[in-house]
Amino acid sequence: MKSTTAIICTYNRANLLKTAIHSVIQQSASPDEYEILVIDSASTDNTKNVVQDIQRDFPAVKYVYEQQLGLSHARNRGIKEADTEIVAFLDDDARAEKNWVTEIQNSFEKIEKLSALGGPVYLEWEGSKKPSWLAKHLEYALSYQYYGDAKVHVNHLNGCNMAFFKKALEQYGGFNTEIGRIGDQMLAGEESHLYVRMRKDQKVIIYNPQMTVYHFVPLYKQKISYFIKVYKGYGKSASIMYGEFRFKTFVKQIYLLFTGSFNVLKYYRRENFVSLSVIAICEVAKLNGFLFDQIRLWHLKMFRKIQRRSL
Repeated sequence: MKSTTAIICTYNRANLLKTAIHSVIQQSASPDEYEILVIDSASTDNTKNVVQDIQRDFPAVKYVYEQQLGLSHARNRGIKEADTEIVAFLDDDARAEKNWVTEIQNSFEKIEKLSALGGPVYLEWEGSKKPSWLAKHLEYALSYQYYGDAKVHVNHLNGCNMAFFKKALEQYGGFNTEIGRIGDQMLAGEESHLYVRMRKDQKVIIYNPQMTVYHFVPLYKQKISYFIKVYKGYGKSASIMYGEFRFKTFVKQIYLLFTGSFNVLKYYRRENFVSLSVIAICEVAKLNGFLFDQIRLWHLKMFRKIQRRSL
C-alpha cells in the first residue's frame, strides 16, 4: 500500500520538469510505496506533453491540470488529489536524492507526532559557479536550506523540499492562496504563514539532513534585478498577510522592516562591499514592496468607508 505522494507543482517549466520527475521515479524506495503527482498550474507551454511522454514509460505518474493559477492553489489541489497519509513537495526545477522518499517515510514512522519535515537544499548553478557578488545570506531567496548535519526541531522549512502528515495540512486548510507565487508575480510567504499557525499549536517540525534536494539556479536568477523583484515581493506578501490596513500594524511593520535593513551590518566582516550593497538594496526593495501595498490597502479602506457613508 502506498504511504506517500510526491507532488511536483509546475508552471511553464517544461524544459526542467523532466529532471524533477525522473529524480522521483528513480528513488531507492519501492514504486509500490509511493506515487508521483504532477500538478500543472495553468501552464501555457508544453508541460502536458512532457508529462505524457514520461507516462508512456511510467504510466503510474499522474497528471492533473489546475486551472486556477498560483502555487498555493496547485499545492492545495495536490493535497486534495493525494490518497496517502504523507504528502511531499518537490519544486519543478529541483531534483531529489535517491533516498528522498525513504528518508521521508522513515522519519514519519519513527518520529513521534511529526507533522512537517524538510531537508537540505543545495544550489546547482547554471554556468557552474555562483556570482562573486552573491552573499550567502541571499542564497536563501534561491531556496537554499541547511540547518546542519543532525536532525533538529526548526521553525520554518523551505517549500522546495518539504513533507507533511496530510491530516495536519488539512487541519489548516492547506496553503494561503492570497500569497505565494502566482504566475510571474513574485509573492511569497505561504509556507511561513502555515508554519506560524503550526507552531502556535506546538506541531512537531523537523529538519532531516539526509532528505536532500538540489535546486537549479538558471542565469536569470543570478542577476541583481531578480533579487530586487524577489525582495519587493517579500514586502508585498507581508502586507497582504496583515489584511486590511491598520495604522498600529503599519507602524510596527515599518519599524521592523526598517531596522531589518540594518541586517547588512551583520555581514560586513565576511562579505565584500559589493555583496553588502546588494543586501542593502534588497532590504530597501522589501520595505518598498510593503509600503506600496499598504498604500493600496489604505486607499481600499477609505473607498469602502466612502461607500458606506453614501448608502
